[in-house]
Amino acid sequence: MALLAIITKRESHKLSLVVCPTSVIDHWLDKMAQYIPNTKVICYHGLKRRQESLKFPKSHIVIVTSYGILLRDIQFL
Repeated sequence: MALLAIITKRESHKLSLVVCPTSVIDHWLDKMAQYIPNTKVICYHGLKRRQESLKFPKSHIVIVTSYGILLRDIQFL
């Protein structure tokens, strides 16, 4: 998370991807909201994940997804 904080400050128009087990996605989202609150974080998970991805802002964002979703949507991501 410290690395993400540094990257988001230096690279304002980039994209970061966090891939983790489904069981800890909410934990990652909570901790990022706590430690890097000025960073836009998108949870790419669930049935509406592709629709939500079309709403990416023009600033640095962090996408959090699971291993299973990454395998299914690797071409899209």
